[in-house]
Amino acid sequence: MRPVAKSGPWRYIEPMNHEPVLQAHIATIASSVSERTYQDLRARIMDGRLAPGTVLSERRLAELIDISRTPLRAALGRLEGEGLVERLANRSVAIRRFSVEDLLEILVVRRPLEAEAAALAASCFDRAQLERLEAEAESFAREAEPDFERFWDHDDRFHDAIAAASGHPMLTHLIGDLRGKARMCHVARMPRTFRAQGEEHLRVLAALRAGASERARQAMQAHLDAVRRRLVAWLGGER
Repeated sequence: MRPVAKSGPWRYIEPMNHEPVLQAHIATIASSVSERTYQDLRARIMDGRLAPGTVLSERRLAELIDISRTPLRAALGRLEGEGLVERLANRSVAIRRFSVEDLLEILVVRRPLEAEAAALAASCFDRAQLERLEAEAESFAREAEPDFERFWDHDDRFHDAIAAASGHPMLTHLIGDLRGKARMCHVARMPRTFRAQGEEHLRVLAALRAGASERARQAMQAHLDAVRRRLVAWLGGER
């Protein structure tokens, strides 16, 4: 280092070392790209654009979402940890198929989570939303012929609204994640009617309207127990 002059108009100032700042900036960018890649892939898996059982090479995946291999591998590591993908020996990736056993286990885990959400939602559920869900559930409780797409849309609104009304974002996220994984299970659920589901939804909604937390908890538990029984009966041939 050159000596600094003590007098005169000029003074030597040692250059600052920008390397740590630059490295931190690069790391932030890399983390952001990896996060976007993870969110993009996860959304494609959950909405079926990347269907269960699909096998893709890392190269093909990188081309598909227009990203380099490094952030892709970081994103795949997170998805593998969540059980959504499986790494194959040839550096390919398989979108995981969820089995019937997985679906039954998901229902067991959802039971206490959604029951707690219903209990918490009882004190603050939006009245306008409640009335819309009641009208939908009543229509299914009366219908003789099942309208599958319309019911699954209602079912999503029903469970998502109650989870969100719990006021606990982590609980809402966990319930949404489990429901998303359940939809990835390729079991052809073909009930003769949605009357039972409509009536069960109405009992939960009645408890929410009354602000009865414990009643809402029990009604949601009973609903998910019934869903599980219907699935087991369907698998046993009672269709």
